[in-house]
Amino acid sequence: MLEKIRSKNILKKVIPFLDTEKKLRLFIYNKKWQNIFGINIIDYIRYGGKFFKGEINGKGKEYNYQNNSLIFEGNYLNGKRNGKGIEYDSKIRIIYEGEYFDGKRNGFGREYRWIETNQRNRSIKELVFEGTYVNELKNGVGKEYKRWYNGQSLLIFEGEYKNRLKNGYGYEYNYTGIIFEGDYLNGLKNGKGKEYILDSMGRKILVFDGQYLNGLKNGIGKEYNNNGIIKFKGNYSNGVKNGKGIEYSNNGKKNFEGEYIEDKKRKGKNFYSNGNVEYEGDYLFDKKCDGKGYDINGNVIYELKDGNGNVREYSYDFQLIFKGKYLKGKRNGKGREYDHINRLVYEGEYLNGEKVGTELIYNFEGKFIGKKGKALIRRSLKTNF
Repeated sequence: MLEKIRSKNILKKVIPFLDTEKKLRLFIYNKKWQNIFGINIIDYIRYGGKFFKGEINGKGKEYNYQNNSLIFEGNYLNGKRNGKGIEYDSKIRIIYEGEYFDGKRNGFGREYRWIETNQRNRSIKELVFEGTYVNELKNGVGKEYKRWYNGQSLLIFEGEYKNRLKNGYGYEYNYTGIIFEGDYLNGLKNGKGKEYILDSMGRKILVFDGQYLNGLKNGIGKEYNNNGIIKFKGNYSNGVKNGKGIEYSNNGKKNFEGEYIEDKKRKGKNFYSNGNVEYEGDYLFDKKCDGKGYDINGNVIYELKDGNGNVREYSYDFQLIFKGKYLKGKRNGKGREYDHINRLVYEGEYLNGEKVGTELIYNFEGKFIGKKGKALIRRSLKTNF
């Protein structure tokens, strides 16, 4: 405001005034009698600088007119903040320290916020940003910080800014370490990027590598499991799988290939570990709906229509895990379930995919020890499906 009012063509009036506290004050007015600057004369000696044609030059301090509290101290040139300076809040606590030019934050600086504690009259200073500014806004390289549950102020972002927003290449962190690196535009992830998790040993593990748009996954991308093995490759839109894609098993072999809508399988093929097709057709919310199932030799063993029919389900390594009826893509009616070594562990009724009959129970040695009757009790012991 001060900078806007001042002009070489404006006549300034300097008027001394003795206020109710008997402190001599100096007020500077423009030709419209608008107050554009004021100081306490008794404080002037603290400036350590000089007025030149009505403007402050050198070191100086600014005060709040209402309560006379300090709001800034630092260097001035022609009445404007220039050089190093410090800003204060209403409680005279540092909220910014750094460089100024032409009255604004320009150059390197640090911002702080103050956290109130339960202890009386005690607060904690917290660093929230350090980096470069241009005309009051974050521009260039900078770092953001956040106070975590343990009281520490930890780095959460470092990278490039433009007009206070993240723009360019940057890194995101949580309390364990780096969780993202990539391109930003207008504060959001845009372009290429990588997401990470950290294991118990603190090692960085890649879990996604691909394209982003407006902060969400968009375009081609790859997902990886916690062991760094690829588990999906395909298209994303608005953060979820949309379009063509391929899923992989834990050993990196193709498990499904087809199309997705809103993160769900819509059409495609499931594969055995030897590469032969296990199922081909349509899906409804990830469930097999209209298509044919095959054994490991490529022979048709069932056919589904609208999610209905008699089916056999096999594990990725050819083991039969279910034989029974489907209704609308889920187990419904009579069926049998088998474990990984082909033991019958359930025989009875299903409703919307849930067991509603009798479950067979085995001990750890594989010996049959009894049954569990009606209830939605699933895999109550080590039956390993």
